[in-house]
Amino acid sequence: MSEEVEQEMMALSTGKVPEGWKFAYPSLLPLSSWVQDVKDRVDHLNKWGMEGSLNVYWLGGLTYPSGFLTALLQQFSRKSGISIDALNFDISVQATTDETQVSQPPREGAYVNKMYLEGAAWQSEHQCLRDPDPMKLYVEMPIVHFKPVARRRLPTEAT
Repeated sequence: MSEEVEQEMMALSTGKVPEGWKFAYPSLLPLSSWVQDVKDRVDHLNKWGMEGSLNVYWLGGLTYPSGFLTALLQQFSRKSGISIDALNFDISVQATTDETQVSQPPREGAYVNKMYLEGAAWQSEHQCLRDPDPMKLYVEMPIVHFKPVARRRLPTEAT
């Protein structure tokens, strides 16, 4: 056995992701979680590729989520004729975490799920953050709508 194969076998036997596999995407997950995460990512991308636009996107499942968000702004910019530099996102938190309850995509932007809060939780009835429940460090956010909008201009200060 070559040294490379031996190192991969050692990593597998200790539940770590082998170095040769880490080109897929950066991750600190142990092997069992990493394999499930790769499967989920492939399933999500496959569904997107086969069905076209999705109702809800998994932002964390993309290797470059900032590229996805920039593409949303670019798409809106082309439709509206507004420069991409003059756009921002209007963020609205939906009432559910269940993507099956979303029957169609939004007119503008995208619904995003599987985002997590660390050390906080979302209070749906008041649309604000709250303290998390005891012993819960990470809490899943409800589905979030990223809607491109024209940036509001701040009033200039009189001097």
